[in-house]
Amino acid sequence: MSSIIYDNEDFELELSDDIIKLIDEYAEKTQRTGEEVVEYILKEFLQDQLHVFVKIAERDDKPLKKVLSRQFYKTLKGLMIAPAKV
Repeated sequence: MSSIIYDNEDFELELSDDIIKLIDEYAEKTQRTGEEVVEYILKEFLQDQLHVFVKIAERDDKPLKKVLSRQFYKTLKGLMIAPAKV
């Protein structure tokens, strides 16, 4: 549910209880399931920019999954502010 594949490696996102709560809130707001919300963010916002996140991880000397998890959170927070599209 919460992983992304890059260079034949599977990166599991680190989703805290607070992030899972936000996922559930956004799911309710948009009449989707939590899994659909995660998939939507991964496909629409993170997948196409993956090469950028890889460079950020390398530059900052951080694991890619931490960079992806941080960006997932930022994207979710941004979506929570935006009007819901049902």
